[in-house]
Amino acid sequence: MRIRYTRQAISDISAIAAYIRARNPSAAADVETAFRSTIALLSDHPQIGGDRPDLDARALRIPRYPYTAYYRIEEEEIWIVHIRDDRRKPPERGEL
Repeated sequence: MRIRYTRQAISDISAIAAYIRARNPSAAADVETAFRSTIALLSDHPQIGGDRPDLDARALRIPRYPYTAYYRIEEEEIWIVHIRDDRRKPPERGEL
């Protein structure tokens, strides 16, 4: 399946990376690599993330880091809709 990103998801990744890069550039590269490699798993295993019917999405935790990728499966595409820091307030219905 093809993986696509919403503008919100791209903005989330950019903001997270910029925040980390300002404090530790090598850690930012590690986090970005973790995002890419974990999300890439979805192309072969689209159901790997937990179902979140309250958000009309699925959730995939990023190993080793406190982030979750929220995504939707639409026909032959997977849309990454949001990347969220798990240390913040959890998303609520309608937030994605």
